[in-house]
Amino acid sequence: MKIIDCLLPCLREVIDEGHSLDRVTARWIAANRGQWSNRDVAMFAETLSDVVRWWRLLRSMAHAVGFEGNSGIGSIVVYQALNPSVNVVREQLSPRQRRTLEQEYSRLYDHRAVRESIPDWLDALCARELGAAWPDMLSALNAMPSIVLRANRLRTSRQSLLAMLANEGYRVAALGDADAIELRQRANIFRSSAFRQGYFEQQDYASQAVVPFMQIEPGMRVVDACAGNGGKTLHMASLMGNRGQIIALDVADHKLAELRRRASRAACSNVETRLIDSAKVLKRMAQSADRLLLDVPCSGLGVLRRNPDIKWHLREEQLSALQATQRDILLRYSNVLRPGGKLVYSTCSILPSENMRQVEWFVAQSQGAFAVEAEQTLSPCDGADGFYMARIVRCN
Repeated sequence: MKIIDCLLPCLREVIDEGHSLDRVTARWIAANRGQWSNRDVAMFAETLSDVVRWWRLLRSMAHAVGFEGNSGIGSIVVYQALNPSVNVVREQLSPRQRRTLEQEYSRLYDHRAVRESIPDWLDALCARELGAAWPDMLSALNAMPSIVLRANRLRTSRQSLLAMLANEGYRVAALGDADAIELRQRANIFRSSAFRQGYFEQQDYASQAVVPFMQIEPGMRVVDACAGNGGKTLHMASLMGNRGQIIALDVADHKLAELRRRASRAACSNVETRLIDSAKVLKRMAQSADRLLLDVPCSGLGVLRRNPDIKWHLREEQLSALQATQRDILLRYSNVLRPGGKLVYSTCSILPSENMRQVEWFVAQSQGAFAVEAEQTLSPCDGADGFYMARIVRCN
């Protein structure tokens, strides 16, 4: 199928039906793998992501030039007009329509929520919680994300991985002072032999800060309580050199299955997965862990750069339910930690109501049983995802 013939149904799936942008993109690429070149795949993925990212602004401008009946194709046409390097549709705008676009953009510029393409309620909420920091943060969240890798110390070193990827023709550079590598030119890094051999995982620079923040050491018993597909679990194993025990918990068995597959490729041998299917799972682990990671479900507003569909799927009423879940996890899972042990509470949210306010509430509820040792906030203005983490020690 032609790219344009795929973009329109994909937009409907993401915007109207609420499907994940990542999954929709992957499914359509897989369905057209035999017909599309690498360049076609890249253009499809980037165009779909950017149209979703700028959906509100593009739709508003498309209506201004007469695309009221088909905002999908109109948004793609406007996106192409604003990005001359993109060529996925034949429709061309007339000089009059282009002048109208320029006038419409000038008219909309002062309406921040439209200009930055975000729902009004979400713009107002973030402005209340973040104050003067919000405008710059919002602009940063609309930037194209970089692709960052984490070298797997169980298989290789960062220096060796840099050389291997360069020899395979990838443009890469070290990022920071640990295991991060930035892909400087977009390419399908997952086709590399280095990936097939488990030498790296894709993980944003901010996300890579969480596990070192835990202060884990080889030989410890560590619990990853909301492990999901295991990105941070694998990072733990890498830093621990497979010495000690990592127990990865989740309520979704299919995620744990994916974690086991990834762990096998990455040569992680100290990871055990456990499905949380009853309260007994946590009771059996009471006061047994040296370290506990609570990477809790959250709004995901810190990762809008790479998941722009979140802002169209999230509803204001969902936030209170998420915050209730976060508090419940803090209360129920914290008993897994032994006295003197440390838990890290982390989110990929930028909202104080999901971050430091939740930690303050939990410590107050504990009545001296827990105390905050350190906090760290990573802003999208610094070029990575937005993350928050707090390290909390169990006093008794």
